[in-house]
Amino acid sequence: MTPNSSQPAQLIKFENVATGYGSRQILSDINFSIASGDYLAIVGSNGSGKTTLLRTLLGLLRPLSGQITPTVGRRLHFGYVPQLQMVEDIFPISALDVVVMGLNGRLGALRRPGKAEREKALSVLEEVGIAHMAPRLFRELSGGQKQRTLIARALAGQPDILVLDEHTNDLDIAAERSIMALIDRLHAQHQLAIVMVTHSLNTVVNHAHHLGLISKGKMRLETIESVMRDEHLDELYGVDLQVVEINGRRVVI
Repeated sequence: MTPNSSQPAQLIKFENVATGYGSRQILSDINFSIASGDYLAIVGSNGSGKTTLLRTLLGLLRPLSGQITPTVGRRLHFGYVPQLQMVEDIFPISALDVVVMGLNGRLGALRRPGKAEREKALSVLEEVGIAHMAPRLFRELSGGQKQRTLIARALAGQPDILVLDEHTNDLDIAAERSIMALIDRLHAQHQLAIVMVTHSLNTVVNHAHHLGLISKGKMRLETIESVMRDEHLDELYGVDLQVVEINGRRVVI
């Protein structure tokens, strides 16, 4: 995803990055960049290092070696959508107030959100399709509505990169498809850079443009078309997999 002169400018670049916890290295030789309008899914089995890479991207982990360089001449803004099971019981507040929380980074420490911020939050809830749920308690929403609220919270801060962590976990098939359609629309309308982390290849294979495949402490970047070959998937997951097309959609079985 390194841009040429006809592509959007880079936002952030990883060069020979190794990352982990303390002296324990989890991933090494990470080289990739994210540009405005990119649509990247980071895929790997449970325990492969996806969360470690995500935390490094967000700046929560410092790399053990190598360089991570924002390339826009200013501080990057990330919109982070955490795993739903990590947050669904900790918000005894309305959906609107959850979204207002996403504006805090833009307000600064001394300014409290007011009418303008609540109107902004309501407009973002409308964009994700649940403005009518604004006064409802977050904990009372359905799984899909909760996820839309968290996406709205991430969008409220006008991020350069929207980062989603296992964003369809615990959703039924209809809700998963609806959320992925929403992300596709946000990407298309705003040319928003998207980074999704998932263990489920089927969730992203018909949506993302590139895959970051994590295996054996490394990540390689591939286009969807190049990686959808059976031998690549066998290597990644360690089991026999096949890619079939049903009604125009790729399915990994």
